[in-house]
Amino acid sequence: MKVLNSLFLLLFIFLLLNFFYDFQILRNLLNKNQQQLITKYVFPQKNIDELEKEIETIQKESNLFKGQKRLLERAFQDMLEDIEYLQPIEEIFEKLLSQVDPYEFDMHIKSKNSDLEYMYNSSHSFSSNILDVDIYNPEKNILMYGIANQFPASGYIDKHNNKLILLSASGILAYSTTPINKLNKELILKQINTNIHDFINEDQFKKSRQHGFDWLEGGWYSTKDIQIYEDDIYVSYTREVTSNCWNTSLLEGKMSYDFIDFDILFTSDECVHVDKNIDKEFNAHQSGGRITNLNKDTVLLSTGDFRSRYRVQNKNSIFGKVIKINKKQ
Repeated sequence: MKVLNSLFLLLFIFLLLNFFYDFQILRNLLNKNQQQLITKYVFPQKNIDELEKEIETIQKESNLFKGQKRLLERAFQDMLEDIEYLQPIEEIFEKLLSQVDPYEFDMHIKSKNSDLEYMYNSSHSFSSNILDVDIYNPEKNILMYGIANQFPASGYIDKHNNKLILLSASGILAYSTTPINKLNKELILKQINTNIHDFINEDQFKKSRQHGFDWLEGGWYSTKDIQIYEDDIYVSYTREVTSNCWNTSLLEGKMSYDFIDFDILFTSDECVHVDKNIDKEFNAHQSGGRITNLNKDTVLLSTGDFRSRYRVQNKNSIFGKVIKINKKQ
């Protein structure tokens, strides 16, 4: 009897050790099929919790996929409805623009000295740990003349005295009536009167339609950049030096919210002709115009090549260069 009790005690100890070691000792004594049999059927209690967790995870993933599927289906349906709604409007709009140039809309806004109105778009705005971006959509007096997009217009921004400064491709200059750090849902920009039209105007804007490309993609001839340094304002633009012969030039003026009198700070008699050029190509989208002020005495201006590529290799040409300009000259 004592021997039998001892055997039972040894068996109990053996099973207890196996339990603590996840029955690894016993499974090592068996072949692979026997191990799987014991794992699945002899000792199922050891796997129940894990199986329940796996089932719960799979259910959560399934619910997530179903939710994403519903969102995608809804977004796709909304997109289809938008397309059906916008198609006739787009057709009407294209017919209108086949008769009226985009710059004409801008010139009408400019002649009326109308305010530009924008509204905050929460669905397009976003933020992160390092960046907050607020997107405003044009609502009233929408600028149309663009450089490389169909519509609305292209433009450039800078700031002065905590006000947002906007320059359109058509030369409309405006400032925000609300300080940048206090912007709310509505953004109103008031026009600043200037003499930019003395340097680039309707005569140049309408020539974008005379060339062999889709003019709806944007105007070749326009302002190219804006930068304000202290109380000085700089604007680059495509200058028509002689008829249909162009370069990139730079204007300067004193910052004011009433009237800015611009004058040419940098230009050249060198120009690229639309038709009469060695490369037999021309594209005013490749005109450069980026402005960077180094200090109170020096400003940098980038010039493109207008696809007159050989000029880039010529050190005496102004094209395809970053030009260092002395403001005090």
